[in-house]
Amino acid sequence: MLVGACGGSSPSAPAPTTIAQVGGQWRFAVRITSVTGGDCLNPVFASSVDRVYSQTLSLQQDGSALTGRVPATIYGVDCNLTGTATRNALSLRSSDCSPLGSPASPSIPVACSSGGELRITSPTVAADITTSGSSGTGTYSETFIVTSPTTGQQVSTMTVNGSVTMTRQ
Repeated sequence: MLVGACGGSSPSAPAPTTIAQVGGQWRFAVRITSVTGGDCLNPVFASSVDRVYSQTLSLQQDGSALTGRVPATIYGVDCNLTGTATRNALSLRSSDCSPLGSPASPSIPVACSSGGELRITSPTVAADITTSGSSGTGTYSETFIVTSPTTGQQVSTMTVNGSVTMTRQ
């Protein structure tokens, strides 16, 4: 009997990549940590720092691709979301938002002490979350364009940042 062997290791197949399964209903809680920019709107929104806002997030998943809808973000803005899932994280983004839940009311008017009025338009949402099956934690930001209702010109941007916790429902 003749037996032959070669040194070294035998080739192995690459380990399969596991993608977190995050499709379904989630409870999404955001603790506001800061508000930056926004001209005279800043004090109005800065009063929300340290508050926690909870909402429901519905995610659909196709492989690593995610789509979903948040029926009302922190400031009453409905947003369609897209994103990706990886092994232990998900990233969600949106620029498809309807302020105040209605295209008919596309801005939030706020009177400024200078006698002018500014409006918030064009909200965008971003969330990056590390997940471990039925829960997750991460960061959140919601950015708005602040415009003059008389000229329509952009005055500034305002960004609301926070921390996120998610729990599968």
